Amino acid sequence: MPVFRGISAPFLTAPFFLKALVGKCFFLTIFSVLNALNNFVYLIGGQGYFWDEPNYIGSNPIFIGVIGVTGGLILARTLLGLSIMIAVIVYKFRRRHLSADDTIEEFLQKQNNFMPIKYSYSKIKKMTRGFKDKLGEGGYGLVSKGKLRSGNLVAVKLLNKSKANGQDFINEVATIGRVHHVHVVRLIGFCVEGSKRALVYDFMPNGSLDKIIFSSENNTSLTCQRMFEIALGVARGIEYLH
Repeated sequence: MPVFRGISAPFLTAPFFLKALVGKCFFLTIFSVLNALNNFVYLIGGQGYFWDEPNYIGSNPIFIGVIGVTGGLILARTLLGLSIMIAVIVYKFRRRHLSADDTIEEFLQKQNNFMPIKYSYSKIKKMTRGFKDKLGEGGYGLVSKGKLRSGNLVAVKLLNKSKANGQDFINEVATIGRVHHVHVVRLIGFCVEGSKRALVYDFMPNGSLDKIIFSSENNTSLTCQRMFEIALGVARGIEYLH
């Protein structure tokens, strides 16, 4: 089989029946799914007879050897394009999340004199003993019981990544962090470390109010007067927040 000079095996061979091209260098364009391949090729014919008729099926058709480097270039170009595309997607994703984290950090630095204590994530894990003592769990995340170095008990709310919206986090720290009211749970501190965000509240030993009101396991009977006082306290707390 005639091949391109200097190459043991052609990258692409195609039968031609035009004897006028034998021994001549010409420009060849091959259209493919990925791209158009443009190469100068030299047509080499072997011994035998060559006919112009396309219907002739002979034992010695002419073959074109296309430089094998073409396939490598296309593959390299494709891989390079995919690598650039993936790099751009990763860059935009990280930039978006880092931008949100920077916004939170900038806000907290400006409001440093009014904000609660900022804890590192390692300290949050330490005060909760690795979130072992779970108080509750909901769509917002996990609430665990913790203990400060002073001995005071706290409730740590670890936000889910899907719920740790930057603006919502800022709003909660900015509003609850400045609140000091008898009917509002005090926000002691917070944690913002990359995508990890947590809020540290005063621990309420009696648990959640809904458990006292609706739980059938609770033996405490609430009188109408006591229920009214609870509702009034909740209303005063909401009024203070607004």
